[in-house]
Amino acid sequence: MPKVAKPRKHGSRWQINWSDSSGKRRWQSFSSYKEALEALRNYQAETDAERHGTRRPVEGDHSWEDLVGLWKEVKHAKRTLKDDLTRIRLHLNPAFGRLLIADVTARRIARMERGLSGKIKIGTVRQVLSLLRGMLNLAVEHRWLLAAPKIRLPSQPEQTYAWLRTREDHGALLRAAKTMDYPGLVELYATALYTGMRAGELCGLRWADVDLELRLITVQHSFNEPTKTNAIRRVPILDPLLPLLREWQLRCPSREIVFPNRNNKMHVSNARATHQIFHRCLKQAGLERTRFHDLRHTFASHWMLEGGDLYRLQKILGHKSIAMTQRYAHLSPDAFQQDWGRLADIVPKEGNGEVIELEALPL
Repeated sequence: MPKVAKPRKHGSRWQINWSDSSGKRRWQSFSSYKEALEALRNYQAETDAERHGTRRPVEGDHSWEDLVGLWKEVKHAKRTLKDDLTRIRLHLNPAFGRLLIADVTARRIARMERGLSGKIKIGTVRQVLSLLRGMLNLAVEHRWLLAAPKIRLPSQPEQTYAWLRTREDHGALLRAAKTMDYPGLVELYATALYTGMRAGELCGLRWADVDLELRLITVQHSFNEPTKTNAIRRVPILDPLLPLLREWQLRCPSREIVFPNRNNKMHVSNARATHQIFHRCLKQAGLERTRFHDLRHTFASHWMLEGGDLYRLQKILGHKSIAMTQRYAHLSPDAFQQDWGRLADIVPKEGNGEVIELEALPL
């Protein structure tokens, strides 16, 4: 019976080696025996398939630079490609720039992750690792790699979000906006507060997408691009917003763009209306400095505070997963109402039937 290869202990890790379909000897190491054994079996199965002609073999030794070029080519239409290239330049190139992609091992990835930890936010670390995982999976799809090393994203602690908590805060912001010499500013901020639309979606909104009779806004643009999720959604025009938009449509200097800039053109991504002027309005209103995006959180929070449905909120915000919307669920006034009587009464009673004061019980 032929001897079956098994992972070998190598320091604190488990190492495997095998011959690919061309006869070249390969090595790779893993953090656990189970992971190494699974990878070895996969490599051996793929090698056998390639030798028997049932699977196309890996095509040559491609470099990290080759993979970056492939990513640019395949993802040329990706909305966040510019962000990808920045993360590649700042974080991935220093770690892997001189390597073949077959040498981007789990150990090297772990070393890169340790180097990033503490220097950048955990959310950015997750984005870098997620990008790397996508790039290596792309290499597997193009048969540049037999298999990609497993990349586990570090857990991210739940974060609180900023929002305007009272109607008085809303009014203060809009009154401050009214004092600014900028047409449509009140309407822009009010639409953000009452729809939860993103800044880019508001700036890219066309009058053709606003149906005041059906009271629906069709969200299908972010500036001159598709929406963040590439999906089209419909947002209701709530009662407080309807007369404001009707009146603004009569005064708006543009027949195409709902919220144009001073030149009657579309705002750019770093527009003063959503950045400098917005922060000036917050300061004048006596409110804490927040981001324009926090008006989206404000809408979602007040939706739940007023007893709105969580699943409808998911559709309005355009979240692909209900988990994204779940962060607002605790604000629902009946979030725990059905649980108030869930546990049996175990508080001891006095002889006359009165409940003992809890603070009087011995600790």
